Amino acid sequence: MPRIVLNYSKDGEAVPDFEIEERYISIRKDGGIFNFSTSPIFDRLELGIVEGDIPIEDIEFQYNGKKVETDEYGHPTSWPEGYLYDYVTFLDRLIRGKFAARRN
Repeated sequence: MPRIVLNYSKDGEAVPDFEIEERYISIRKDGGIFNFSTSPIFDRLELGIVEGDIPIEDIEFQYNGKKVETDEYGHPTSWPEGYLYDYVTFLDRLIRGKFAARRN
């Protein structure tokens, strides 16, 4: 069983951007089951996996209580409809737009 379970749900807790790092440190240290409705905390935990702070075996990502399959870096390998989609789509558009603007 994973030491950290993160569930993404519309009924979850909203974490303000300026509290992301503090919450990340607490989650990494204490573990537990967490319900969140905001995307950046998921990104921060995924970054923790990428940077080697959290072993992938210690964490499970969920959407509405169902496990989301991920690769060894915590990135979803399948995207259940509604799982972080709007946020990820926005970031993708933002990054692509910035690169396009720099080329011009």
